[in-house]
Amino acid sequence: MSFAIGMMSGTSVDGIDVSLIEVKRRPKFVSSAFYPYPSEVKEFILKITTLEDLTYANFALGEMFAISAKKFIDSHEIEKNKILLISSHGQTIRHLPKFIKVWSVKVRGTLQIGDISVIAVRTGIITVGDFRPAHIAGGGEGAPLSPFFHREFFFSRNEKRVVVNIGGIANITFINSQPMLAFDTGPGNMVIDGVVKRLFGKEMDKDGKIASRGSANELIIKELLSHPFFKKKPPKSTGREDFGMPFIQKLISLSQEKNLSPEDIVSTASEITVRSIIDAIKRYSPYKPERIIICGGGAKNLYLLNRLKEELKVVTVSDEFGFPVKSVESAGFALMGYYLLKKIPNDPERRLLLGKVAFPHFKRVNS
Repeated sequence: MSFAIGMMSGTSVDGIDVSLIEVKRRPKFVSSAFYPYPSEVKEFILKITTLEDLTYANFALGEMFAISAKKFIDSHEIEKNKILLISSHGQTIRHLPKFIKVWSVKVRGTLQIGDISVIAVRTGIITVGDFRPAHIAGGGEGAPLSPFFHREFFFSRNEKRVVVNIGGIANITFINSQPMLAFDTGPGNMVIDGVVKRLFGKEMDKDGKIASRGSANELIIKELLSHPFFKKKPPKSTGREDFGMPFIQKLISLSQEKNLSPEDIVSTASEITVRSIIDAIKRYSPYKPERIIICGGGAKNLYLLNRLKEELKVVTVSDEFGFPVKSVESAGFALMGYYLLKKIPNDPERRLLLGKVAFPHFKRVNS
């Protein structure tokens, strides 16, 4: 048996998800763990403004990812010689899918940190990462990358399926479409988490309990869904640049002008996520979905999950297919890294090999 480890920290900036998969003809999820960032780490990442901060954070996060990988290997008693690779998405710092002109060239950009050379040297295991730049170089926006592993994990010839990942940003994959259609739908947990942090001093709305106690305001939902991103046709991607603190502050200000309770504001933020996902499916699905599979941390928010079930009916969670909702992305990046090492395109739509490889210490073999 051979294994790959995948590591992921998303736009929610809550910590490092680690998954182990067995690599074979049909990849098999084995186990996972989550290593939360200390609060000071999250605050530092979200406030990076100088090149000095960015440089140090790149190496500090490399060390944190390496520590998490070693803890995972030790706690799961995995034989190191059976681990083919570690595959790390890293931590997104900026995602800029809009073209601008720099000097005489038109460019878009994305930046993930957590240096993979640090991970490789500290663990002694080949490490793959930095997947998004090749996606941009090949004509994409650098996101979403999940269509590759959504299809690998959940495709069925017997049922037309849609996969919705609700992370900090939500994205959707119509895995039965040819060519495959996939794009970001808007905020997932990002706005909800920001509102809950400001109003309740908590990191998240656990199980959607706060939203369930409130009532969403339709006028505010309508105004915020007029954001230009929602009007843009796919393919499209987004990030904290569109739905970070200015968007969160606008939502809170509009809500306070209408004297909404804190619970109402969280409910309103949650409905923005729900409505944008529903709208994306109804407007752009190339077929009538027979199954809608929800994954990502947002699948644990029962307000979001129950509202999607109420509106879309054929909703289930990825656990039913052997992949825990919080582990799909980290498991997916494990598979992406494995494909890169095998020189099999991990962006089959563009026939690209996404990612870069870092090696541990060279060990001389005596002849």
